[in-house]
Amino acid sequence: MTLGADLVGGARWFAGVHVFDRGRLLLTIGGESPAIAGPPPPRAHVRWIGGGPHRGESFLDCALREASEELGCLVEIVHEPETIVELRPDPPARVRLEDRPAPLLIQRYLDSEVLVMYRARLLGEPWPADVERLVWVPPAAIQPLTYGVSPRDAGELGIEVLGPEPDPEAVLFVGSAGAEYLLWHLGADRP
Repeated sequence: MTLGADLVGGARWFAGVHVFDRGRLLLTIGGESPAIAGPPPPRAHVRWIGGGPHRGESFLDCALREASEELGCLVEIVHEPETIVELRPDPPARVRLEDRPAPLLIQRYLDSEVLVMYRARLLGEPWPADVERLVWVPPAAIQPLTYGVSPRDAGELGIEVLGPEPDPEAVLFVGSAGAEYLLWHLGADRP
């Protein structure tokens, strides 16, 4: 057995939460990054909830703070019996970690940055606080989002935006190398 910190090592890291509630994922709609593969611009990246640490923060403290800041409500972290570990270029594996609570995901990107993500339960009603928009996404919409979905067509897929309407010309998309796609692909939210 090992700790999540052993897997992350000295890499630059980020922490966040994965909220799956009433059959939907809660995500943010972030800014555009040309480094993320996806449909051509204009586009709006649908991504995980979280961000970078403040000095001295643990993975867990960072994830809880970021969730509270972005969602405008508190969350409760749920311990995972197995953590999905994807330390690229190695394929994903399920590992039992000593951490209590153990994260849902530890993912290293090709640029060597690491994401540590915890499963969380909402303790209030979310509304965009430190982000412009939140979005509820049914798991079935993840695959279409990798190709890009017009905001006009989002409702047909059950996608619900919280906050101001997105630019009607900017397609919503999920990066196929990101945490949301990996968790969907591995069935992290299947009963």
